[in-house]
Amino acid sequence: AGRIHFSIASTIIHEKCNHICSEVPSIVVALDYGLAPENRLPSEYHDTIDAVLWIKNQALDRINGEKWLREFGDFSRCYLYGVSCGGNIAFNSALKLLNKKLESLRINGAILNQPLFGGKMRTKSEMRLATDPFFPLPVIDVLWDFALPKGKERDMFFPIGR
Repeated sequence: AGRIHFSIASTIIHEKCNHICSEVPSIVVALDYGLAPENRLPSEYHDTIDAVLWIKNQALDRINGEKWLREFGDFSRCYLYGVSCGGNIAFNSALKLLNKKLESLRINGAILNQPLFGGKMRTKSEMRLATDPFFPLPVIDVLWDFALPKGKERDMFFPIGR
């Protein structure tokens, strides 16, 4: 549902960011990406990479960079974090960032909170949650259909681990 419904202005997202900051001394930079079906994959990954490159530029630009981030942020201890669809985005974006020169920005890891992955061949966990009251498999399938590029299937688009 996150790919088509939620934004950083959503209460649940805002509260999660506040909770992370209250539990871990950190600066959370929340990202609003283009929502499906108007913006289909891989646009979310590109939006995330653009956001990471923006953060890198703040570290490098001592004159015009975001002063608050430069003064209080630690660019050597950055993490990508995502829940559900966001976990998928964090994972795939982290893979794409491996080939980028980030200079003074260091991505130390990706935190994947119940990441949404799936293929045509069902996994054991998908089958165990097939009748989930909130997101049963038919709903998950429709959400994937909204997110994937037209004419692409999950197995073609996400070959990792399949």
